[in-house]
Amino acid sequence: MMDTRERLLEFLSAAEGTWVSGDDLAGRVAITRSAVWKHVRRLREEGCAIESSPRKGYLLREPPDRLNAEIITSTLRTQVFGKREVVVFSRIESTNTSAKSMALAGAPEGTLVIADTQTSGRGRKGRTWYSPVRDGLYASIILRPDLLLSQAGRIPIFASLAVAESLVSLGLSGVSLKWPNDILVRGKKIAGILTEVGAEMDAVDYMIIGVGINVNTPKFPEKLQRSATSFFLETGKRVFRNMVLTRYLTLFEKYCRVYKRGVTGRLLTRWKDLAGIMGRHVVVESAGRTSGGLVQGLDEDGALIVQDPRAGRIRVFSGDVRLQKPS
Repeated sequence: MMDTRERLLEFLSAAEGTWVSGDDLAGRVAITRSAVWKHVRRLREEGCAIESSPRKGYLLREPPDRLNAEIITSTLRTQVFGKREVVVFSRIESTNTSAKSMALAGAPEGTLVIADTQTSGRGRKGRTWYSPVRDGLYASIILRPDLLLSQAGRIPIFASLAVAESLVSLGLSGVSLKWPNDILVRGKKIAGILTEVGAEMDAVDYMIIGVGINVNTPKFPEKLQRSATSFFLETGKRVFRNMVLTRYLTLFEKYCRVYKRGVTGRLLTRWKDLAGIMGRHVVVESAGRTSGGLVQGLDEDGALIVQDPRAGRIRVFSGDVRLQKPS
């Protein structure tokens, strides 16, 4: 659910540079005109370029899409994630690289690194993540879970679900999940998760959960146009990156708390529903080998369970999975 200020911003943004009367805003949000004025004043303090006129009402001049640590911290509905330290860069090599250095230096759980652009944004297997300035959300958070290394695989599953659910809550349709960590819209990638783990013996010391979300990207390089999309391209609307980030982190922390309590059944059911590969035949490329078979589910460690006709039941912890084409 959007809070009152988010809803006011949504209505002002939908007006696309035209005036909206105070009465209209008050009616849409179900508050008084005086309350509208107070919320608008707070939005201005947060950096929103909103004009006001006694006769015309309110006008949003430009989207308030500056990443701001104070705004993020104050609007987050979390207990730990993004509440201890938020580091904002206008330009950085990689948020994951920076977060990893901070983790090695002892940064606490919940430390958040975000940037307007990355010069060497990374995806899985050393792939490059396209990171145009202020069009996408590039963020990494430090976790210090009390887990064995073998148990760490489920955390990225919850991160990808949190991203997907956040985008759905903002009005995006056609969202699906591709194991282990891609978020798609009608087959095109809109977001991805990059996980890096530091361990001592068999215990996790830290996890870096990096996320790249194509938020307001208007166009992709030719080589990506068939495989990538953005919230803007899918909906025709721009959305504030601070809003996307706070929704994602709020859900992600909630899912991690559920995991600690050991009651993840409903979350995994939702993940499976969005993944759309349960009970289907897939081809798996992992560790330089190709296998395949019928997907039977996820196990307690986040591994994909595949019934291979030759090798039997196999657990897949990493790799690329694609649906098998009918022969």
